[in-house]
This record gives sequence, structure tokens and C-alpha cells, in this order.
Amino acid sequence: MKNNTVYPSTLAARCAAQNIVNAEANRLSVLTILALTPFVGQKVIKTGGGLMEKVKAVLPSAIESVQKWLSGSDYVLRFALKTHEVTAGRRNALGSGDDYQIAHYAEMTFDVGELGHGSDAGVLVKLSGPTNYPTDHNPDKVFELRKLAETAKEAARNAESACYPFGLFDCN
Repeated sequence: MKNNTVYPSTLAARCAAQNIVNAEANRLSVLTILALTPFVGQKVIKTGGGLMEKVKAVLPSAIESVQKWLSGSDYVLRFALKTHEVTAGRRNALGSGDDYQIAHYAEMTFDVGELGHGSDAGVLVKLSGPTNYPTDHNPDKVFELRKLAETAKEAARNAESACYPFGLFDCN
């Protein structure tokens, strides 16, 4: 899944990494939910923790460069993914030193299903729905959203100033 591209900017690498991990989360959420459908109502977590072998055997296999793991809490079975993309590093200020690359990581989690508790501890009670995380992040869109956020903050500052001398809150 990793494309071995060296991105020109930190933001471009971060967008690419997030798009990759989101696409993989979307894909694996469907496959994992389908694989675990037969286990609804059955115990999927061992008493001491960890997935039962029968469950591990049906999970989708990993795609290289995307780390994945399935973990259970007391109430939720969650799938987590992690990947990275790189930008070129810079030589030191004197122009010496080796070229290097900087990794920019992205992570995403999604819930696979609800687990029972009490006497039903470790039982897969219900499956979650598939995810639909966005996979179209790009630097231009992020810059546009940052400008929008800055405009909204300025409007909020102006509105707060207009409340003078009363402020935003009353003491009661």
C-alpha cells in the first residue's frame, strides 16, 4: 500500500499518510465486520485477555507498511491502524551532513463491535457499522480550512469585544 514517494512538504506527507490509513480503515472495517459476523453471541476474548484463536484465524491479513492490531477493552473490540509517509530532511545550516528523510505518521481506529461484561465478558454482543473516513485530504484543502478557522476566530474575538463591559458570563 505504501507508494515510496518522498513528499515535498510536511503537510503533503501528513495528508497522504492520513488518506492511506483512512482508506485502509474503511476497507478493513468492512472485511473485519464480515469476518466476525458468525461470532456474534460468542466469546471472542480469552479470560486472560487477547483474542481467541478461532477469531484470529478469520481476520483480514495485514497489508505491508500499514501496522494493524485488534484489541479488546471491557466493552469494545477496536481495530487500530498506523502508517507513515516521508519528506526529505534538510542538511544542517552549514550545508554539511547526510541527506535524510522525516517520517510523518497517521493513525486511525475503528470499533468492530460491542463486548458484553459481567457474566458475558468477552462475548461479541453486537457488530458496529463500517467506517467512511475521508480519503481526499490535500494541502490546498487544509490551507483553505485553516483560513476559515482563522476567520471564525477573528469573528469570535470581535463578538467577545462587543460584549464589553459585560463580558460573556454573569455571576449568579
